[in-house]
Amino acid sequence: VRRGGVALCSRRIPRPRRGGLSAAGGLSPAWAGRCPPRTAAPRAVTAGRVVDMARLGHPVFDLIIDRLDVAAGQTILDLGCGRGPALHALLDREPSLQLVGFDVAAEAVAAVRAALPEVGAEVADLNEELPLDDGSVDRALCHNVLDCLEEPVASMHEVARVLRTGGKAVWSHT
Repeated sequence: VRRGGVALCSRRIPRPRRGGLSAAGGLSPAWAGRCPPRTAAPRAVTAGRVVDMARLGHPVFDLIIDRLDVAAGQTILDLGCGRGPALHALLDREPSLQLVGFDVAAEAVAAVRAALPEVGAEVADLNEELPLDDGSVDRALCHNVLDCLEEPVASMHEVARVLRTGGKAVWSHT
């Protein structure tokens, strides 16, 4: 499958489930209440009104992008992309980037596809092997998702697998 100029592989090796985000997009009972639902857009209150953080240009995304040290033409992976606030910020910073976003929530992925058709957005369970070939991305980011994963260290190893030599990943939480 090709989306946004990046080839996605079809190889899937499921991991045992112990709680966390399910492939159906909901939280298993072991994690209920710990992580917010991934269907709602990140929101903030500005001048007494609620706004979508993707349109607000939340400063945390500028910090993440600074740490990623992105360059023109690179392939960037957003793990748990939600409705795309980091993807919007990345394209604002460097329009030539090849972007891929994965999220467990189909509604969030549909919103990214509608707003950013140039991004390869796919529904993916981050508790499983990523549907990308080895060494296929230059940078990866994961914001406010790591603590929702069943096996965070296994997911970090999976990101290391898909990063090219010299690649960089940033995990963050606010």
